[in-house]
Amino acid sequence: YGYSVASLYCLGFVTGGIMSPITGPLVDKIGRKRSAILYCVLEMFINWLEQFPFLPGLIASRMIGGFTTNLLSQVFETWLDTEYRQRCLDKDKYEIIMRDSVIVSNVAAIYSGYLAHILAESYGPAGPFAGAVTCTAIALIAVSAAWTENYGYEEGAMNTKDTMSLLREAMELFR
Repeated sequence: YGYSVASLYCLGFVTGGIMSPITGPLVDKIGRKRSAILYCVLEMFINWLEQFPFLPGLIASRMIGGFTTNLLSQVFETWLDTEYRQRCLDKDKYEIIMRDSVIVSNVAAIYSGYLAHILAESYGPAGPFAGAVTCTAIALIAVSAAWTENYGYEEGAMNTKDTMSLLREAMELFR
């Protein structure tokens, strides 16, 4: 679109770094299933925005993308870990699930790159983003239908700090 892709993605990483201190507590507070649903909805919105050569939309998409990157790295594995502990699964089964999830993730990344190439050839540069909306919609349906809700704390043990105090502490550490 004539914009610096590197600058836009860098903006996303900076936003993710600023948001990282509050993402974990937010996920713990609202729940992992709701956070995964939020991730899917925001990713669908981002990928819809990125189909248009509109700079404010691209900037917004990358800033939201910084937050969703944090959600991606926190929500899915922590949901699995909590479910494993709540269901008292064998340690061996947990290790197999974690091993297989890495394998599936890597295979999916390779397949996604191939699919993005086909979509770009068929529909132009916006094609992969339209494909991403569809794939994320499938993930949204799967999470909504199959997941139970779990939280990152035992009842009553939640850290009572509000979001602004967490952000102030983070800014102090960054400074």
